[in-house]
Amino acid sequence: MKFLLSYTFRRRAGKTSNSIGASKYLVSIRLACPVESAGKPLRRAGISTAFPCISPHFPMSGWMLIVLMAYLSACTGPSLEESPARPNILFISIDDLRPELGCYGDAHIHSPNMDRLAKQSLVFHRVYAQEPTCGPSRASILTGLRPDSSRVFDIFTPIRSARPDVLTLPQHFRQNGYTTISLGKIYHHKTEDDSLGWSRPAWKAPLANLRGYLREENIARINPVGNSSFYERMEAPDTAYEDGMTAQKAIETLRELDSEGNPFFLAVGFFKPHLPFIAPEKYWRLYDPDSIKIPEPYALPADRFRANYNYGGEVSSYLDWSRAPRPWGYEDQFGREDSIALFDELTARKLIHGYYASLSYADAQLGKVLDELDRLGLRESTIIILWSDHGWMLGELGEWCKHGLFDLQARATLMLSPPGYQGAHTEAITELLDIYPTLSELAGLPIPEHVQGKSFAHLLGAPQSAHKEAAYIQYPRDFYNNGKLVGEKYFQGYSVRTDHFRYNEWRLASNIDSVMGRELYDYRRAPLEYENVAELPEYSETLEKHKKLLYDQFIKDAPRNKYE
Repeated sequence: MKFLLSYTFRRRAGKTSNSIGASKYLVSIRLACPVESAGKPLRRAGISTAFPCISPHFPMSGWMLIVLMAYLSACTGPSLEESPARPNILFISIDDLRPELGCYGDAHIHSPNMDRLAKQSLVFHRVYAQEPTCGPSRASILTGLRPDSSRVFDIFTPIRSARPDVLTLPQHFRQNGYTTISLGKIYHHKTEDDSLGWSRPAWKAPLANLRGYLREENIARINPVGNSSFYERMEAPDTAYEDGMTAQKAIETLRELDSEGNPFFLAVGFFKPHLPFIAPEKYWRLYDPDSIKIPEPYALPADRFRANYNYGGEVSSYLDWSRAPRPWGYEDQFGREDSIALFDELTARKLIHGYYASLSYADAQLGKVLDELDRLGLRESTIIILWSDHGWMLGELGEWCKHGLFDLQARATLMLSPPGYQGAHTEAITELLDIYPTLSELAGLPIPEHVQGKSFAHLLGAPQSAHKEAAYIQYPRDFYNNGKLVGEKYFQGYSVRTDHFRYNEWRLASNIDSVMGRELYDYRRAPLEYENVAELPEYSETLEKHKKLLYDQFIKDAPRNKYE
């Protein structure tokens, strides 16, 4: 018989015990074994007890193990008591949030609520998206599958059209007795969501137009894809815009869930700081535009493979794109000078200002939800996880947005906060793919066999320990000129991130064995990818190691032609 040993922490109520010094916490230890019932989901049963301790960061000591061994004879299966109530999950997504916050050491950012949560969380400094764009990244997080397995590579493919039978994360919790609810942006798609995963239909804020513009001149200029200006700032209440509506709905939903008394998995997705940069005026006033710094050097590196440039990316779908002055003179490898996103400094500073204002707006909405969780007394029984779907670039390397294989595009924000946890930070290399197995483990649920991530729950007690040797990222890149694919150059970009290096390969999708470009970056030489060292002789051994890591992960078993 297999046993599950787990332990969680909670802050002691009332006076501290004198039996173990000034102990502030109780460690609840659970010894359980699986009990299966025909036609019903796997559940856990067993015995539990609690011991006082000083800190939630401690190794499992010998005396605890002795006590547990004394209980082993009780774990005989059918006669076991039912497991205690499982923890609630508050699953918070913040779109396009790069790890630039007060709690990450960036004092110029006004993020008091995320910083408050960080003090009760394990904060991850090196967690990476599996593909730096909304749809594929969210599909990966919510299925536990890499894009090659989820078959979601773009923003146009709902997960259920690609993998109709996959057991998603919310579906897994729903099958194990949780009330599962989706508010705001969780999956990428507003019209086709994961109906199998939610106890009720997914809720989206009622907007008058796709992006929620309120200013009349912006509404009048909305283009065929639903975008208008990069920005909107006006005197308006928080609830006039999408994330304010989402926060209010989350507060109402928490009250309902509290009254029902069932364990819940509540997913709350905030849309900002995603483009367009829309926020009430008061959040813009938090920042002095003259003090905003432009990244240096604000230029395109000459020696990177040009497929790893997003050619404007998302900003090019907004009407302000064509009106913004740019320092001409750059030309991409297909002769398209007009696609370069090196805005003038005034536009660049305004874009950064808009990102910061939108971030602070989302932070304020998060604070309202956290306040209500505390007010209802639910914090002591709720695991909070806050994540972003990828990173974002604010002019570094001449880049904006995501959509590529640079570190700032792939590196996400992640905080994990069990009840009673004292804040810690970790530099362990982690993937967003790992969220699914981690939440399953912490809730005492089995980890489904299809899940490709690895639980990082062990880092809660040992934040300085290692987790993974590498994180793997991919991104497809196609080149068009006047609507036609240029030279059939549809690239599959593959990347591996280790402690000090990032290695990228760009292969032809029509011939996966054809490597068109390589990049190797040493972050000890420069914090960003300014110098491609792939061809330097002193890096030959490092290059070969990373080529093998990438080949074993992506290439070895891949179809040789994407179109077949």
